[in-house]
Amino acid sequence: MTHINENPGALAGATGAKVEIEAAKLLSKDYPANAVDASGIKTAFVTGYGQSDTHARTLHDGSANPHESAGTPYGKITGAGIANMVKEPPSLPKGRGQWFIASTYAEHDARSHEVQRARGVFRWLTLDVDENNLGLDEIDAALSEVIGDAGRLIYSSRSATQENKKWRALVPLATEMRIPTHPIRCSDDI
Repeated sequence: MTHINENPGALAGATGAKVEIEAAKLLSKDYPANAVDASGIKTAFVTGYGQSDTHARTLHDGSANPHESAGTPYGKITGAGIANMVKEPPSLPKGRGQWFIASTYAEHDARSHEVQRARGVFRWLTLDVDENNLGLDEIDAALSEVIGDAGRLIYSSRSATQENKKWRALVPLATEMRIPTHPIRCSDDI
């Protein structure tokens, strides 16, 4: 069942943008994004709040992280929690808003690309569309060309406007995925 919900985010009022949510699949306990592992715990993904939320022991400039969260694991959010955030987006500036990484690895170094590449286990594909001012139907059609009728979440970015539409899409995966440690070469034949 597909659920359509008005998005009170940046495009509300300006475009009547809608958020498409395949709620029946995404909120089902046996759907892969909400799967229960062998220990009976639902799969959850690393989350935090704000652009500066880091639990790393050492900051990018080489200094020790003085925050009390330094060296501690990040919080986690389930697939159902992510779907609920898309359905009812919090009204916070980006600098303080909740974020998530589509990986189950949530230790103190989870915001590092290199660490996620080595240790991350991913259950969602993510898509950011910030250019070309495409409409929701165009984004959905392009996704359908690639993933067919697979479940997806499509929502507008908070900074989107009628003149500069920006979209995010999340696609829950049927199985987990690790990032290859070697470069992937795509075929030149199309």
